[in-house]
Amino acid sequence: MGTPANKPAITASQRKWRAFMIIVGGIVFVAYSLPGALKGWLKQDLAGVPLQHGTATVVEALPPNQPMLPGDTKKPTPIVLVRFHGQICTVGTVLHWRMLQAGKPASIDYRIGHSGRIYIEKAEPVSP
Repeated sequence: MGTPANKPAITASQRKWRAFMIIVGGIVFVAYSLPGALKGWLKQDLAGVPLQHGTATVVEALPPNQPMLPGDTKKPTPIVLVRFHGQICTVGTVLHWRMLQAGKPASIDYRIGHSGRIYIEKAEPVSP
């Protein structure tokens, strides 16, 4: 059969380029669809799980980043890492982050999902 007389054959470099573009396109597609799938899984993992209170050890408390653009309205938030049940976890909401010090305890609100993953929702300094 072969190719028609007016259409040239595809070279090896063109095949490689097409394969590369298909792979990159697939990666981009998966990257854009993944957050939606993870959000659904997160809702299932936390469905019906009660909020619990406890104490964790602060590993690190980093100040909030400055806005990237002059008109950015998104409020920068601090990044706090705590050690709880032997795992280092990020904290969703932080109260009085300047008072949190590495190695000191913090009062936390957390949930343990059906998968066993720990979700730290809120952290604040332990009141004296």
